[in-house]
Amino acid sequence: MSVNNKIILTLCVASWLSSSRAQVFYLGESTGLYVGQELSFFIGGNVKANGTLENEGLLELYSDIDFVQNTSGGNLTLMGAADQNVIGQNLTAGLVTLRKSGVVHLHSNQLIAEALDLQSGIFNSDADHQLVVSNGQSVTGGSSDAHVSGSLTLQSVSPNPLRFPLGIGGEYYEELTLENVPSGSSINVLVQRPDVDRLIPGDSLIGLADEVEWIISRGNSVAFASVIGIMFEEVDLETFPHQNDIRADKYVVVIARMKQDTLLYSPTGYAELTDTDEVTYGTLFTESAIEIASDSIFLALGKRPAANGPYFFVPNAFAPNGDFNDNRRFRPFLEGYDVHSVDIRVWNRYNKEVYRISVDDPNLSEVGWDGMHNGIDEPEGVYYFSINLESEIGNFSKQGTLLLLR
Repeated sequence: MSVNNKIILTLCVASWLSSSRAQVFYLGESTGLYVGQELSFFIGGNVKANGTLENEGLLELYSDIDFVQNTSGGNLTLMGAADQNVIGQNLTAGLVTLRKSGVVHLHSNQLIAEALDLQSGIFNSDADHQLVVSNGQSVTGGSSDAHVSGSLTLQSVSPNPLRFPLGIGGEYYEELTLENVPSGSSINVLVQRPDVDRLIPGDSLIGLADEVEWIISRGNSVAFASVIGIMFEEVDLETFPHQNDIRADKYVVVIARMKQDTLLYSPTGYAELTDTDEVTYGTLFTESAIEIASDSIFLALGKRPAANGPYFFVPNAFAPNGDFNDNRRFRPFLEGYDVHSVDIRVWNRYNKEVYRISVDDPNLSEVGWDGMHNGIDEPEGVYYFSINLESEIGNFSKQGTLLLLR
């Protein structure tokens, strides 16, 4: 049935197309296709929309669709087991629902959707073929089996967090969240495998995982500060391509940021790590807000020495000029209990004492060797130490070697 060359879709037409999955649905140049409000229209075969497409209801697409000159797709559900191509230029859509076991490949410079629902399947998007959600807070779903692979741009419409359900080729799920994003901000996050040659840890990090990195870029909006959260999985946080010689009895996973001036990664600060085995998966938040300004922000996952609860340890290396405050002085760590006294002694390789302190009721964060002797920096290298500590839970002693890093 047609009126003025416009096809009015009815349930009988939709049923006919549902039984013709292998066929190509071709919309001639002089023909218009209209889907009314509250109607759903399923197309099993490939779609070539040369004519005018007006979708006020829902298009359920099982195979490839080429919008040709059409720029508005309306509400779309992408479904089926096979891989699927979405082709066009400057595309817009309403709610885009991903419900398939295959992969969707975007062949348009961009697809701007009002909302995104990731139920199952992978949506491939990159810098040249960008998926944009104009109501960034409307993104739902997301898992290792349902995510955007590569790049996702979200536009904030409220102060609520922006959630980027990203992955890499269906192998990993590495979700990132940004809090306190101002309304009107446009934020792009790209997740990818990093170039290991530039995964260089600063002197306060043990090393950096080489499976994944996140790159955050801000569009034409004001700078803001945001706490960053990362949900990661299938990440190796025990072996690293580049590793510093810093050892401790206790470590913590951190979000690390690359400094633009040195190209070295340093910790952003540690707030909490939950739902984790501390090696391959977990949910991690930065301790404080990170400024999202004009420069792109490169993030990775790393490990650094840390104390957690009533745990006594002594690092075997420290860096007086390092990025991490707790590693700028050589000292013992004992968190959670009162310390009655501490005695720290350090000798150089010539058995000359270069540091000693013996103090009662100390604040451990304020004691320790800063790498100087008589106001002069001691050279980088190996030193020897002895530490004796008395606390409310007992006495601790440790002797050994330490490495001073410059």
